Parts: sequence; C-alpha cells; structure tokens
Amino acid sequence: MVDCFASMQHAVQAQEAQLSRIEGMLPSDRDRRLVSEIVDGLAHAVMSSRRKKIEDHHQETFGWIFSETETPFKRWLADSGGIFWVSGEAGSGKSTLMKFLRAQSATERVLQGWSLGKTLLILEHSFFWVAGSLLQKTMEGWKAEPLWTYDALIDALLKLAEAGPLEMCCFIDGLDECEESMHRQLIRDMKRMADCPNVKICISSRPWFVFEQAFGTSRNKILVQDLTLHDIFCTARDRLAEEAPPDMGFDACQEELFDLVSHGRSLDPESFSHEQHQARTLVHGIVSKAKGVLLWVTVMLNNLCDRLRAGQSASELRHVLEQFPDNLEDYLQNHIYARISPTFRGGPISDTAMALKIATVAHQAETDSEETEQFASSFLFYWLVQISLKESQGLVQDAAFGLNHGYEQYMNQEFHGMIASTRCYLGECCKDLLAVTQLPGKDVADRGGGWTAVDARVEFRHRMFFDFVMTEKMQSTLAAHVPAHFLDGL
Repeated sequence: MVDCFASMQHAVQAQEAQLSRIEGMLPSDRDRRLVSEIVDGLAHAVMSSRRKKIEDHHQETFGWIFSETETPFKRWLADSGGIFWVSGEAGSGKSTLMKFLRAQSATERVLQGWSLGKTLLILEHSFFWVAGSLLQKTMEGWKAEPLWTYDALIDALLKLAEAGPLEMCCFIDGLDECEESMHRQLIRDMKRMADCPNVKICISSRPWFVFEQAFGTSRNKILVQDLTLHDIFCTARDRLAEEAPPDMGFDACQEELFDLVSHGRSLDPESFSHEQHQARTLVHGIVSKAKGVLLWVTVMLNNLCDRLRAGQSASELRHVLEQFPDNLEDYLQNHIYARISPTFRGGPISDTAMALKIATVAHQAETDSEETEQFASSFLFYWLVQISLKESQGLVQDAAFGLNHGYEQYMNQEFHGMIASTRCYLGECCKDLLAVTQLPGKDVADRGGGWTAVDARVEFRHRMFFDFVMTEKMQSTLAAHVPAHFLDGL
C-alpha cells in the first residue's frame, strides 16, 4: 500500500505545509476554519450514497444503546476514550445502528459534556462496501481531495487533535467491508488514533477473527443481535398491525407478550380470541425465529404484509412463517432466484444471468479509476442487455455487438422511457436482488423531468445479496447462461 502512494509524494509535501499551519495555530476562529477545511476535504459525493441506502430504523428501536444498564456505550461516550466496537452478524442492523447513533441529538449532547467546552469535531465514515464503489471500500474513501493521502490524513487528524483545544469522535461503519488486505493496517491506525486522549472512535464490523483479536477483550463493545429482541418485537407488531384488520389483534400485542418471548415461555390460548391468539403466536414466532437478524425480519415482514393485503388469515401467515427458511441464503436461493420466471432465468442465454453477472463484476473495475467503476455500474449496461435480447439473441451472440449494432440518437423523452422500461425489466429478471439508484452527486432536480439513464446506476440491495450471488454455486450457474465472449469482456 505504501508503494501506491509513492507517486503522490508532491501531495505529502504540500500537506506538510498545512500541518505546520495546524501546529502553529492558537485557539481562535481559525481552528474552526481549519476543521472545516479538513471536513470538506473528507467529503465526497460517494460518502452519502451508502448512507442513503441504509434502512431507517423503527421508531422504537435502538433506544437501549443509551441505557447504562444494558450497554456500556453511554459511559464510554461520556467518560472513556479509545475504541468502542459495535459487532454483529450480517444483517443484524449494525449500519442502521451506526446511522441512528450519528443522527441522535443525545450523541452530540453527551459528547459536548465530554469535550468540556473544547471544540468538538464529530466525523462519520465510511460505509465501506465490498460491492460498492472503489472509493467506498478502500482507504481512499476517507478523503476527497487528491491532495490528501491516507497516511497524511491520519497524521493531520492526530496533529490537529494534539495541537489545540479539540476533542474528536469518529463513527466508522463496516471495517469488515474494507478490502481484506487492509484490515490489519486499518486496525493499527484506528488504535494509533484512539491512543490520543482527545480522540475516541466507534467502529462496526462483523465478528471476524481479525477484529475479535483486536477488540474482543475490551469491555467497550456490544454484539448487536443479542440486544435487538425488543426491537424486532415492536417492528413485527406494528408493521403487521398497519396492514391487518383491527379484529386480528396485532395492535393488542403488548409488552406482556414480549416478556413471554424473552423468557422462552409459550402463550396461553385461553386468554384471547382465536384470531388474537393466532396473531400473538405469529409475532412470537417471528421474534423467536429471527435470531436477532433485522434483515431477515424485514424480508419476512415484506412477505407477510403482501399476504395480509391479499386477505390471508393469521393462521395462514403462521404456516408461511413455519415454511420460511431460517437463513437468508436459503431464502435467496429458493424464494427469490428459483422463483424468477423461466422466461428470464432459463435458456442458453439468460437475462437474469447476464444482468447479475454485470452486477457482480462491476466492482472489479477497482483496478481502474473511480470514474470507470461508476460507468461499470451504469444503467446503460442493463439497457443494452435488454435491447440485445429483445431484438434477437443473435445480437448478444455477436462478440462485436457494440460495433455492429450501429449508432442511434436518443432524445430526452426517450431516455426517460429507457429508465422506466429497464427498471421494470430488472424487476422481472432479478426480482429484489438489485436496486436502481441515482449516481451520487447528480443533481437532476434542476434539470427537471427526473432521472435519465446516465444518472442511474444498479446495485445490490444489501451486502448479503451480493455474497449470495458471489457463491461458487451461483457463479457457476450464471457462467453457464451467458456467451463466452460476454465473460471475456467482463
């Protein structure tokens, strides 16, 4: 990694001058201006793209994080320095919790007490994502301006914290989603920063060995799935109550039901009407089966709410719950991928395989520039797949399809049509595996008329969906349904 920064030596030299300014500054408004400069340097358009994709929390979730009887977080936030580790299995809600923490006024209020009147700098990052952009998943995602190298940035932040009346708290989400080769250096640098008495860092990751080894012996940690039982109860009760007729009794599932669930006790059918008992049993079953994985709960509730809108009873929903896979990989295989229409999934050349293959290799453009990566995720690739298969399979069989298809001119209105038809196409051939999003930094509102195909990009809805498609079994399946030259090109 040191070698890749060698070509930026001139940037390091330029930073030395800025660091001298930091060291020589007296407490004044200039401190705030310099802090603003650094924060501006850290900001880039991609930073917000992952944040926007993170699910918002249910209104009654995560309140436990500030309870001193349930977690050590508030005490750490108010008094301690060092690192606080938010650990949790995939889909347990780590990123949603980190987003919640940064958005809460209570977080800043407690930190203001810790800072004792000094300038308080709160940084949030980084939403690393293996399936996301190059900028998100490498250390370069820490900064926006080419002038800043990663090492220079760490030095600048440390010297800024040590030089004057400044307290710094960083929220860094998804260390495990950074490139694996960077894990140990990232851990070393987090510890190096956290050794400064003016700095504290809240990080999140899966409980992998490298992170367990680094942070597992500290008392300043939580395991998210062990703390979300009540969150899941409230989410399941309220979402089902919104969709169900009042006489089904979901809104009557009060805290005494949660007490039964949390203590592993069964329900007394004599205390309620048949429908109310069925509703309570359903909520009880969701909480018990979820094992703390909020993403599983979201997928399960989406399924059940669709059935409620179709008029199914609570007992029918219980049967659906009983048949639903315990883990998401089985669900994605048997309830999403296997249920895509054979029209799109089958045949020697498959729409589904081509679209998912493009999606899985888009992140491999990391060997090139960030701009190349964004182009690789562009909506236009999927539109070309759509028209090549729609017009004739002979087109996609042609290795020189891009040259032989010729050129066509499209007007703005036609671009809007492209995006509408291709979104529908992806919805049919990939179901919920992929999502269409807007390119970060694109301001289409000023242009009017909404997105065009050049504004949009296609991404996996969640890291777990990407992991599923990247399994050896799925990659082998996809490879069997795309032309050989298509794979060579990717």
